[in-house]
Amino acid sequence: MANESYCVVGLGNIAKRHRKNLKILFPLSVIISVSASGRVPKSTPDDCDYFAESISDAIKKCPRYAIIASPSTFHVDHAAQFIRASIPILIEKPLTSEYQDAHILEDVARDHGTPVAVGYCLRFMPSALRVKALLQAQVIGKIFNANIISGDYLPNWRPSLDYKSSVSASKKLGGGVLLELSHEFDYVLWLLGDMKVEFSSLSNSETLNIDVEAVADVVLKSADNVICYVHLDFLQSPGHRYVKIIGEKGRLDWDITNNRVELITSDGRESKYSDPGWDRNEMYLDMLREFDVYLLSNESGSLATMKDGLAVVKMVNDIRLLSELR
Repeated sequence: MANESYCVVGLGNIAKRHRKNLKILFPLSVIISVSASGRVPKSTPDDCDYFAESISDAIKKCPRYAIIASPSTFHVDHAAQFIRASIPILIEKPLTSEYQDAHILEDVARDHGTPVAVGYCLRFMPSALRVKALLQAQVIGKIFNANIISGDYLPNWRPSLDYKSSVSASKKLGGGVLLELSHEFDYVLWLLGDMKVEFSSLSNSETLNIDVEAVADVVLKSADNVICYVHLDFLQSPGHRYVKIIGEKGRLDWDITNNRVELITSDGRESKYSDPGWDRNEMYLDMLREFDVYLLSNESGSLATMKDGLAVVKMVNDIRLLSELR
C-alpha cells in the first residue's frame, strides 16, 4: 500500500531477505532499516528507504509492523519497544534466547494488546503443509513414534564468513543447535501436539571449537505416549533434514531438504508431494502474507503465535536443565 512503512531490525542475511520480500509484497511502501547493535553501515542497506538511527527513531515513523531480525539475545529489548508503541511484530525464531525473557514479552504483549508472531517459516513449506494435512486425515492412524534428524556442517552455512564469529557459534548472541535449529521443536509441537522432555544430551565439538552446543540428542513424550527422538548437529556434511512419523497403518517420510513427502504402507511407497526445485523464498513470502491476514482478521492459520514461540523456548529450557542434571 502507498505511503505505509515497514521496519526491519537487523542487518544480517535474514533481515536482508525480509527487506527484499517486503518490497515484493508492498512495492510502494517505505522500508525502514535499523541496526541491531547500533552500528551505522558504510552504505545504505539493500531495499532500504530510510535508515533509522535507533528503534525509537524507527517507531516515530509509525510502521504498520516491524520484523525483529536481530540476534535472539536482543529480542526482548527490541521487541518490547515496538509492543509498547502498539506496533505489531513478527519476531524471527526463536522468540527469545532465555525462558524468562519470553515471559517478559508475553506479559508486555498482553498488557498492550499488540499482535506478536514468530518466524517459524518451515511451517509454510508445501511439504510441511502436506504432512500436516495427512496427519489430520489420519492416513497412518494412531501415531506411535517420530524420528527427526537435522544437521549441517556449520562452516558451510555462510562460506564467505568465519563461522566462529557467527551468531550460530556465539553463546552471547544466542547460538548453538538448540536455538539455531529450534524449527524442529516448533514443527514437532505443531504436527504432534504437546510433548515433554524425557531425556537430553548436549555436547560441544572439538572439531568446531565453539562455546555453544554443537550436538543435541533429545527424547520427547506426549501424554498419549507418542515418543519422538530428535537429533540436531552442526557437523553433518552434506546437510540432512529428515522426519519419519510411524503409525499403526504405515509411515510418513518427510524429506525437508528435498521438499518431499512419502507414505509407506504394506502396499508399498506412494509419493504424496515432491518439488525439490521449489523456491525456498516462497515460504518466507507466504509467512508474511499470513502475518498480514493475522493482523486483519486475528486468524493465525499456519503462523506461529506468541504461545507457540513460548512453548518452544520452554522446551529448549527444559532440555538444558535436564542435560545439566545428567
